[in-house]
Amino acid sequence: QLYGENLIVPLRELIQNASDAIRARRLLENEIEEFGNITIRVGKDKFGKYIEVEDNGIGMSAKVLTGPFLDFGESFWGTSLMHEELPGLESKGFSSTGKYGIGFFSVFMWGEKISISSKRYENGRDSTLILEFNNGASSRPILRKANGDEVIKDGGTRIRVWLSKGDILDKLLERYGKRKNKISLTELIETLCPSIDCNIILEEKGIAKTIIQANDWITIEPINLLKRLMGISYYNELNKKEKSFIETVSQNMTILKENDGKIVGRLLLFKEEDKKDELFSFDGIVSVGGLRTSRLHGLFGILIGVSERASRDIGIPIVSLHKFQDWVSNQAILLSKLALNADTEIECSSIIRACGGNTSTLKIANHKSGALNYDQVKQIINDKNYSEYFIIYEAAIFNFENNNKSKIDFLDNVFWVDSGRQIILQHRSIDLYFDWPDLENESFESHTLEGLVKEAFSELWGNSMSDILKCSDISTDGKKYGGILGTVNGKDVYFDHLDIIRKPKKKRKKI
Repeated sequence: QLYGENLIVPLRELIQNASDAIRARRLLENEIEEFGNITIRVGKDKFGKYIEVEDNGIGMSAKVLTGPFLDFGESFWGTSLMHEELPGLESKGFSSTGKYGIGFFSVFMWGEKISISSKRYENGRDSTLILEFNNGASSRPILRKANGDEVIKDGGTRIRVWLSKGDILDKLLERYGKRKNKISLTELIETLCPSIDCNIILEEKGIAKTIIQANDWITIEPINLLKRLMGISYYNELNKKEKSFIETVSQNMTILKENDGKIVGRLLLFKEEDKKDELFSFDGIVSVGGLRTSRLHGLFGILIGVSERASRDIGIPIVSLHKFQDWVSNQAILLSKLALNADTEIECSSIIRACGGNTSTLKIANHKSGALNYDQVKQIINDKNYSEYFIIYEAAIFNFENNNKSKIDFLDNVFWVDSGRQIILQHRSIDLYFDWPDLENESFESHTLEGLVKEAFSELWGNSMSDILKCSDISTDGKKYGGILGTVNGKDVYFDHLDIIRKPKKKRKKI
């Protein structure tokens, strides 16, 4: 009920639990940041096919294995038992990704026979314990000492799940959307935990290979990080032109740091104009504990976040607003150097505006003279000096011209612009909405390109936005204002849902 039918969840939870255990040991033993291995094995034995995840973290004692580990809804982290067994861990700054004590139980989505082997890192090999489930979560597990070939040499935990159905592994590797074939297990793991701070080793048919190195998302080539996020098989299906463009735009990827030097992201900003015939389309992610959660629309790369609920499918970025807005504004400058077409610049500007950044010289609106940036909008207003100007939704113009198969010859006082606000943080749940970034209670229009055009009037005329709106006619769902915007074949074209902007009259000074 918590995870639905998402069979990737057990793998995600096992990796997350393993990484928490490694981080704890790393702090307790003052290990380097790159310490810690998570080994993922797939194989077959006398009981059938299995998936196994092993770590060299702190391991679990008998008290933990028979206590918090089996208590649904109670996490070991932060409990009195943790303080008893791992004194000083919290004082060293430890913070677990796992918080709810639920994740382990997701493994029963894969199968009913499960073996958990664990040994505390400071104890000898003969202290290895085995906890076995032989008939699912409804059966009482058995705790015993490990046999000779079951012992764990170093500290850590090894969890093996025998798959109840032979096609579970195949379903894990299914591809969706425009992708045609199954992906590899390597690709699945890379896209699942792209920014993890542990080494990930995959072992298949007795052959082990390191597929992710701890924290390598910070240092690998930008194009390689994008390939990891979108999936190498997806990237390979792009055409030559698309690959070349991704290579070019990847150079805009930068590290996002807070004032204290903490890295909170590595990404770039870009949104292409909508093209139904193009395959190139992908999003960035919010990473929690190194694992993928929410998607980032128009932002390609990774922002570090925190989980919002027990299912851990939603992450909220932790970057401070002022640092993020500075980064966004700098991305606008980088984008202006790429010689993008006008429509793509406008799409990028809509993302920048939604994030509270400065669009720099990127195009933001259309006029009969062509696409305009912010300063060019002001220049048109100043040069024409009309008593009123019309702002119309770009979608309305597109629909009219498409339906009538003709182009409008616009008047000089007309701007058409994207009126909507881009939603940056996206997730699968239709019941939840998170307003991120939260631009501190600013108005809806402060997030949109339509609002930016209106701000051009405000700046040029030296009036507040509220004063301009008071003497203008602004269409809403309840009120509609219309006007003639141009002609088609000599006939006037009238639209009944637009904004009419007028310059406030100067107040006379009292003598």
